[in-house]
Amino acid sequence: MFYKSALLAYDSKKLYVYKHESLIKLEDIIDTGSQHHLKKIQVYISPMDFRSPETSTAVLQAVLDKVGPLCRVREITLFFAPYSSLYRFQRFNQTDDEVDIDALSATLEEYARLFHELLPNKKIVNAYKSQEHRSPARFAATYKRMSDFATELVGTQVCHFSSEGINLTKPLVDNLKGTQMRRISIARHKGTQQHIELIRRNAQTLEVIHIKNVTTHALVKMTYRGAKQGTMVYPRLRELYIASCSGYRSRSYNEPTCDPFPALRVLDCQGHFPFASPVVLDQGRSHISVLRIDADRQLLEILESGGVLEDGSFKHLSLLSLGWRHK
Repeated sequence: MFYKSALLAYDSKKLYVYKHESLIKLEDIIDTGSQHHLKKIQVYISPMDFRSPETSTAVLQAVLDKVGPLCRVREITLFFAPYSSLYRFQRFNQTDDEVDIDALSATLEEYARLFHELLPNKKIVNAYKSQEHRSPARFAATYKRMSDFATELVGTQVCHFSSEGINLTKPLVDNLKGTQMRRISIARHKGTQQHIELIRRNAQTLEVIHIKNVTTHALVKMTYRGAKQGTMVYPRLRELYIASCSGYRSRSYNEPTCDPFPALRVLDCQGHFPFASPVVLDQGRSHISVLRIDADRQLLEILESGGVLEDGSFKHLSLLSLGWRHK
Protein backbone atom coordinates (compact mmCIF):
# COMPACT_ATOMS: atom_id res chain seq x y z
CA MET A 1 0.00 0.00 0.00
CA PHE A 2 1.27 3.47 -0.90
CA TYR A 3 0.59 6.54 1.23
CA LYS A 4 0.50 10.10 -0.13
CA SER A 5 -0.15 11.79 3.25
CA ALA A 6 1.40 11.30 6.67
CA LEU A 7 1.19 12.76 10.17
CA LEU A 8 4.17 14.04 12.14
CA ALA A 9 3.27 14.00 15.86
CA TYR A 10 4.40 12.62 19.21
CA ASP A 11 1.46 10.59 20.48
CA SER A 12 1.65 6.82 20.43
CA LYS A 13 -1.41 5.98 18.32
CA LYS A 14 -0.77 4.95 14.75
CA LEU A 15 -3.97 6.15 13.17
CA TYR A 16 -5.37 9.69 13.31
CA VAL A 17 -8.43 11.34 11.91
CA TYR A 18 -7.97 15.04 11.18
CA LYS A 19 -10.28 17.04 8.93
CA HIS A 20 -12.06 13.81 7.97
CA GLU A 21 -8.84 12.26 6.69
CA SER A 22 -7.25 9.17 8.20
CA LEU A 23 -3.50 9.56 8.54
CA ILE A 24 -0.68 7.18 9.39
CA LYS A 25 2.30 8.41 11.37
CA LEU A 26 5.36 9.23 9.29
CA GLU A 27 7.57 6.75 11.15
CA ASP A 28 5.19 3.90 10.37
CA ILE A 29 5.16 4.77 6.67
CA ILE A 30 8.94 4.80 6.64
CA ASP A 31 8.91 1.34 8.20
CA THR A 32 6.98 0.12 5.11
CA GLY A 33 9.54 1.72 2.78
CA SER A 34 6.89 3.76 0.94
CA GLN A 35 7.99 7.23 2.04
CA HIS A 36 8.98 8.09 -1.56
CA HIS A 37 5.31 8.35 -2.50
CA LEU A 38 4.54 11.00 0.12
CA LYS A 39 3.27 14.35 -1.19
CA LYS A 40 1.75 15.84 1.98
CA ILE A 41 2.72 16.01 5.64
CA GLN A 42 0.49 17.18 8.48
CA VAL A 43 2.32 18.36 11.59
CA TYR A 44 0.67 18.45 15.01
CA ILE A 45 2.28 21.08 17.27
CA SER A 46 1.58 21.35 20.99
CA PRO A 47 3.49 23.38 23.61
CA MET A 48 3.35 20.40 25.91
CA ASP A 49 5.48 18.37 23.52
CA PHE A 50 8.41 20.80 23.86
CA ARG A 51 8.95 20.41 27.58
CA SER A 52 11.79 17.97 26.88
CA PRO A 53 14.47 19.16 24.39
CA GLU A 54 15.55 15.57 23.73
CA THR A 55 12.16 14.11 22.81
CA SER A 56 10.84 17.15 20.92
CA THR A 57 13.42 16.83 18.13
CA ALA A 58 13.95 13.06 18.32
CA VAL A 59 11.36 12.15 15.67
CA LEU A 60 12.78 14.57 13.08
CA GLN A 61 16.35 13.50 13.75
CA ALA A 62 15.43 9.82 13.55
CA VAL A 63 13.72 10.28 10.18
CA LEU A 64 16.68 12.24 8.78
CA ASP A 65 19.12 9.61 10.02
CA LYS A 66 17.09 6.82 8.46
CA VAL A 67 15.95 8.15 5.07
CA GLY A 68 17.28 11.70 4.72
CA PRO A 69 15.24 14.64 3.36
CA LEU A 70 11.76 13.97 1.95
CA CYS A 71 12.29 15.92 -1.25
CA ARG A 72 9.02 14.92 -2.94
CA VAL A 73 6.80 16.41 -0.25
CA ARG A 74 5.32 19.65 -1.56
CA GLU A 75 2.44 20.40 0.85
CA ILE A 76 2.64 20.93 4.62
CA THR A 77 -0.23 21.45 7.05
CA LEU A 78 0.72 22.82 10.47
CA PHE A 79 -1.91 22.28 13.14
CA PHE A 80 -1.15 24.27 16.29
CA ALA A 81 -3.09 23.13 19.38
CA PRO A 82 -2.56 24.26 22.98
CA TYR A 83 -2.75 20.77 24.39
CA SER A 84 -1.65 17.21 23.75
CA SER A 85 -3.54 13.98 24.33
CA LEU A 86 -0.59 12.89 26.44
CA TYR A 87 -0.37 15.99 28.63
CA ARG A 88 -3.28 17.88 30.14
CA PHE A 89 -3.11 21.35 31.66
CA GLN A 90 -3.72 20.00 35.15
CA ARG A 91 -0.61 17.81 34.75
CA PHE A 92 1.50 20.68 33.51
CA ASN A 93 1.73 22.65 36.74
CA GLN A 94 4.45 25.11 35.80
CA THR A 95 3.88 28.82 35.27
CA ASP A 96 5.66 31.19 32.89
CA ASP A 97 7.95 32.15 35.78
CA GLU A 98 9.07 28.52 35.96
CA VAL A 99 9.49 27.98 32.20
CA ASP A 100 12.92 28.79 30.83
CA ILE A 101 11.91 30.75 27.73
CA ASP A 102 15.50 30.88 26.46
CA ALA A 103 15.82 27.10 26.68
CA LEU A 104 12.42 26.70 25.03
CA SER A 105 13.47 29.04 22.20
CA ALA A 106 16.67 27.06 21.66
CA THR A 107 14.65 23.85 21.41
CA LEU A 108 12.22 25.43 18.94
CA GLU A 109 15.06 26.78 16.81
CA GLU A 110 16.63 23.32 16.61
CA TYR A 111 13.26 21.79 15.71
CA ALA A 112 12.78 24.39 12.95
CA ARG A 113 16.27 23.67 11.58
CA LEU A 114 15.61 19.95 11.40
CA PHE A 115 12.12 20.56 10.00
CA HIS A 116 13.45 22.60 7.05
CA GLU A 117 16.21 20.05 6.46
CA LEU A 118 13.66 17.21 6.37
CA LEU A 119 11.19 19.07 4.09
CA PRO A 120 13.27 21.30 1.78
CA ASN A 121 10.82 21.59 -1.14
CA LYS A 122 7.54 22.63 0.49
CA LYS A 123 5.59 24.94 -1.81
CA ILE A 124 2.13 24.80 -0.19
CA VAL A 125 1.85 25.57 3.52
CA ASN A 126 -1.36 25.58 5.56
CA ALA A 127 -1.22 26.78 9.18
CA TYR A 128 -4.14 26.41 11.58
CA LYS A 129 -4.61 27.16 15.26
CA SER A 130 -7.31 25.44 17.25
CA GLN A 131 -9.99 27.76 18.59
CA GLU A 132 -11.67 25.10 20.70
CA HIS A 133 -9.29 25.44 23.63
CA ARG A 134 -7.96 28.56 25.32
CA SER A 135 -4.52 28.63 26.86
CA PRO A 136 -4.38 29.35 30.60
CA ALA A 137 -3.32 32.91 31.48
CA ARG A 138 -0.32 31.61 33.40
CA PHE A 139 1.20 30.40 30.12
CA ALA A 140 0.88 33.72 28.23
CA ALA A 141 4.56 34.16 27.34
CA THR A 142 5.01 30.46 26.54
CA TYR A 143 2.07 30.37 24.16
CA LYS A 144 3.13 33.60 22.47
CA ARG A 145 6.54 32.06 21.76
CA MET A 146 4.82 28.95 20.41
CA SER A 147 2.55 31.04 18.19
CA ASP A 148 5.60 32.77 16.70
CA PHE A 149 7.21 29.36 16.25
CA ALA A 150 4.29 28.15 14.13
CA THR A 151 5.09 30.81 11.53
CA GLU A 152 8.83 30.03 11.67
CA LEU A 153 8.13 26.63 10.09
CA VAL A 154 6.68 28.13 6.91
CA GLY A 155 9.98 28.61 5.11
CA THR A 156 10.89 31.01 2.29
CA GLN A 157 9.94 29.18 -0.94
CA VAL A 158 6.17 29.00 -0.55
CA CYS A 159 3.83 29.60 -3.51
CA HIS A 160 0.52 28.89 -1.74
CA PHE A 161 -0.01 29.98 1.87
CA SER A 162 -3.11 29.48 4.01
CA SER A 163 -3.59 30.40 7.67
CA GLU A 164 -6.45 30.36 10.15
CA GLY A 165 -6.17 31.73 13.66
CA ILE A 166 -2.43 32.34 13.23
CA ASN A 167 -1.22 35.88 13.89
CA LEU A 168 1.27 36.59 11.14
CA THR A 169 4.58 38.07 12.23
CA LYS A 170 6.82 40.60 10.52
CA PRO A 171 9.66 38.03 10.12
CA LEU A 172 7.25 35.71 8.30
CA VAL A 173 6.10 38.50 6.00
CA ASP A 174 9.72 39.43 5.31
CA ASN A 175 10.58 35.78 4.51
CA LEU A 176 7.72 35.47 2.04
CA LYS A 177 8.55 38.68 0.22
CA GLY A 178 9.30 38.04 -3.43
CA THR A 179 8.63 34.28 -3.29
CA GLN A 180 6.39 34.26 -6.39
CA MET A 181 3.38 33.73 -4.12
CA ARG A 182 0.33 32.82 -6.19
CA ARG A 183 -2.35 31.99 -3.63
CA ILE A 184 -3.06 33.38 -0.15
CA SER A 185 -5.87 32.42 2.22
CA ILE A 186 -6.14 34.13 5.62
CA ALA A 187 -8.83 33.82 8.31
CA ARG A 188 -9.14 34.90 11.93
CA HIS A 189 -6.01 37.05 11.95
CA LYS A 190 -6.01 39.47 14.88
CA GLY A 191 -3.91 42.35 16.08
CA THR A 192 -1.46 43.75 13.53
CA GLN A 193 -1.91 44.50 9.84
CA GLN A 194 0.77 42.01 8.81
CA HIS A 195 -1.76 39.89 6.89
CA ILE A 196 -2.48 42.87 4.64
CA GLU A 197 1.22 43.61 4.34
CA LEU A 198 1.83 40.02 3.19
CA ILE A 199 -0.80 40.43 0.48
CA ARG A 200 0.54 43.82 -0.64
CA ARG A 201 4.13 42.57 -0.86
CA ASN A 202 3.04 39.81 -3.24
CA ALA A 203 0.66 41.93 -5.30
CA GLN A 204 2.53 41.38 -8.56
CA THR A 205 2.24 37.57 -8.53
CA LEU A 206 -0.96 36.74 -6.63
CA GLU A 207 -3.67 34.94 -8.59
CA VAL A 208 -6.12 33.96 -5.82
CA ILE A 209 -6.93 35.66 -2.49
CA HIS A 210 -9.26 34.30 0.20
CA ILE A 211 -9.66 36.58 3.21
CA LYS A 212 -12.07 36.10 6.11
CA ASN A 213 -12.77 37.96 9.35
CA VAL A 214 -11.24 41.20 8.15
CA THR A 215 -12.05 44.89 8.60
CA THR A 216 -13.14 47.32 5.92
CA HIS A 217 -10.14 49.49 6.76
CA ALA A 218 -7.75 46.61 6.14
CA LEU A 219 -9.25 45.79 2.72
CA VAL A 220 -9.17 49.39 1.60
CA LYS A 221 -5.54 49.53 2.72
CA MET A 222 -4.91 46.47 0.57
CA THR A 223 -5.82 48.48 -2.55
CA TYR A 224 -4.35 51.89 -1.69
CA ARG A 225 -0.69 52.81 -1.15
CA GLY A 226 -1.06 56.43 -0.12
CA ALA A 227 -1.56 59.87 -1.63
CA LYS A 228 1.70 59.84 -3.61
CA GLN A 229 1.62 56.25 -4.93
CA GLY A 230 -2.13 55.84 -5.30
CA THR A 231 -3.83 52.54 -6.14
CA MET A 232 -2.17 49.19 -5.44
CA VAL A 233 -2.69 47.07 -8.55
CA TYR A 234 -2.82 43.25 -8.62
CA PRO A 235 -2.16 42.54 -12.32
CA ARG A 236 -2.55 38.72 -12.16
CA LEU A 237 -5.33 38.36 -9.58
CA ARG A 238 -8.11 36.17 -11.04
CA GLU A 239 -10.18 35.33 -7.95
CA LEU A 240 -10.99 37.39 -4.85
CA TYR A 241 -13.06 35.90 -2.01
CA ILE A 242 -14.07 38.04 0.99
CA ALA A 243 -16.15 36.82 3.94
CA SER A 244 -17.17 38.18 7.34
CA CYS A 245 -15.93 41.70 6.70
CA SER A 246 -16.68 44.21 9.46
CA GLY A 247 -16.59 47.99 9.78
CA TYR A 248 -18.15 50.98 8.07
CA ARG A 249 -18.06 51.85 4.40
CA SER A 250 -17.22 55.52 3.84
CA ARG A 251 -15.99 57.50 0.86
CA SER A 252 -12.54 58.92 1.50
CA TYR A 253 -9.35 59.94 -0.22
CA ASN A 254 -7.80 56.50 0.30
CA GLU A 255 -10.10 54.62 -2.06
CA PRO A 256 -8.65 53.13 -5.28
CA THR A 257 -8.84 55.58 -8.18
CA CYS A 258 -8.23 53.02 -10.95
CA ASP A 259 -8.97 49.31 -11.32
CA PRO A 260 -6.92 47.46 -8.67
CA PHE A 261 -7.83 44.06 -10.15
CA PRO A 262 -7.62 44.36 -13.97
CA ALA A 263 -7.54 40.56 -14.55
CA LEU A 264 -10.24 39.63 -12.02
CA ARG A 265 -12.69 36.93 -13.13
CA VAL A 266 -14.35 35.97 -9.82
CA LEU A 267 -15.46 38.44 -7.14
CA ASP A 268 -17.22 36.73 -4.22
CA CYS A 269 -18.02 38.89 -1.19
CA GLN A 270 -20.22 37.36 1.50
CA GLY A 271 -21.60 39.92 3.92
CA HIS A 272 -20.43 43.51 4.13
CA PHE A 273 -19.01 44.86 0.84
CA PRO A 274 -15.98 46.96 1.86
CA PHE A 275 -15.39 49.32 -1.08
CA ALA A 276 -17.22 52.65 -0.97
CA SER A 277 -15.85 53.71 -4.35
CA PRO A 278 -17.70 52.16 -7.32
CA VAL A 279 -14.40 51.79 -9.20
CA VAL A 280 -13.90 48.08 -8.34
CA LEU A 281 -17.24 47.05 -9.86
CA ASP A 282 -17.31 49.82 -12.45
CA GLN A 283 -13.95 48.85 -13.96
CA GLY A 284 -14.69 45.17 -13.36
CA ARG A 285 -17.58 45.23 -15.82
CA SER A 286 -15.16 44.50 -18.65
CA HIS A 287 -13.64 41.34 -17.15
CA ILE A 288 -15.62 39.91 -14.17
CA SER A 289 -17.47 36.73 -15.15
CA VAL A 290 -18.64 35.50 -11.71
CA LEU A 291 -20.08 38.06 -9.29
CA ARG A 292 -21.50 37.23 -5.87
CA ILE A 293 -22.14 40.11 -3.49
CA ASP A 294 -24.54 40.98 -0.69
CA ALA A 295 -26.01 44.39 -1.37
CA ASP A 296 -27.49 46.94 1.05
CA ARG A 297 -29.22 50.25 0.56
CA GLN A 298 -26.06 52.35 0.73
CA LEU A 299 -24.17 50.10 -1.69
CA LEU A 300 -27.04 50.18 -4.18
CA GLU A 301 -27.05 53.98 -4.07
CA ILE A 302 -23.30 54.06 -4.74
CA LEU A 303 -23.59 51.66 -7.67
CA GLU A 304 -26.65 53.34 -9.16
CA SER A 305 -25.00 56.76 -9.01
CA GLY A 306 -22.12 55.37 -11.06
CA GLY A 307 -24.34 53.53 -13.53
CA VAL A 308 -22.72 50.24 -12.61
CA LEU A 309 -26.01 48.31 -12.57
CA GLU A 310 -27.22 49.27 -16.03
CA ASP A 311 -28.45 46.41 -18.24
CA GLY A 312 -25.67 44.70 -20.15
CA SER A 313 -22.93 46.60 -18.35
CA PHE A 314 -21.03 43.42 -17.41
CA LYS A 315 -19.75 42.14 -20.76
CA HIS A 316 -18.62 38.66 -19.75
CA LEU A 317 -20.90 37.81 -16.83
CA SER A 318 -21.79 34.10 -16.62
CA LEU A 319 -22.98 33.95 -13.01
CA LEU A 320 -24.59 36.66 -10.89
CA SER A 321 -25.78 36.31 -7.30
CA LEU A 322 -27.04 39.35 -5.42
CA GLY A 323 -27.95 38.91 -1.78
CA TRP A 324 -29.41 41.50 0.56
CA ARG A 325 -28.18 42.77 3.92
CA HIS A 326 -30.45 44.57 6.37
CA LYS A 327 -28.53 47.30 8.14
